[in-house]
Amino acid sequence: MIEEFNKYVSNYDLNNKDIRLKYNHSFRVMELSEKYANLLGLYEEDVKLAKTIGLLHDIGRFEQLAVYHTYNDSKSIDHADYSVEQLFDKEEIKRFYKNKNHWDIIRLAIKNHNKFAITGVSDDRCLLHCHLIRDTDKLDILYNWSTLHDIFPIDEDIKFSKNVITSIRNHESVKKEDIKNSSDRNACFMAFIFDIHFDECVSEAYNYIKKVYKELKYKEIYKEAMEIIDNYVKERIGDKTC
Repeated sequence: MIEEFNKYVSNYDLNNKDIRLKYNHSFRVMELSEKYANLLGLYEEDVKLAKTIGLLHDIGRFEQLAVYHTYNDSKSIDHADYSVEQLFDKEEIKRFYKNKNHWDIIRLAIKNHNKFAITGVSDDRCLLHCHLIRDTDKLDILYNWSTLHDIFPIDEDIKFSKNVITSIRNHESVKKEDIKNSSDRNACFMAFIFDIHFDECVSEAYNYIKKVYKELKYKEIYKEAMEIIDNYVKERIGDKTC
């Protein structure tokens, strides 16, 4: 699978920093998916399935950049839907995963990984993989945000928009259309914690959020949000944080 993925990506310019960003992201999400699939005690077949979904979840990003010259879905195409198109409409999935019995799980997990909520899934096994890829994708985005700073927004003295702080007070994810400034974007990443499904993933997400909060210059803007998150995590997993 990895060899075929590398062959696929070789059609694009890996010297392009944006292509390299998504290439590295794909492998990190694959590794996170394997890690948490094992922590959840999944059978070997499901660990393999989780790794596959992790590696392929953003495969449409490469063609998205080539065709639309942007990763901004609102200005181009929904990248999860485009990933499904590349894999299944063009039958590229045959290169990566032979067992057709699992193709619907892969398709639905990839399609739902970036959506505000999971839709069109009723099967418990498929739902598990949908939740897992959503969690591991968010974990790597938080890793980028807090550690690599590849997507680190500007830290400015700007208050949250009303809808953004309301979402955090309600323990909800921030909607993309509510993001009006750099502080809102930071808050959106912080609010990922409310959409992490598996308790096993919460601690890692929380640590990345705390790391960013420690580095922020304008902490007062984020104080209420951080207190809400602190209390949420404490109530949810107690002293299980790393």
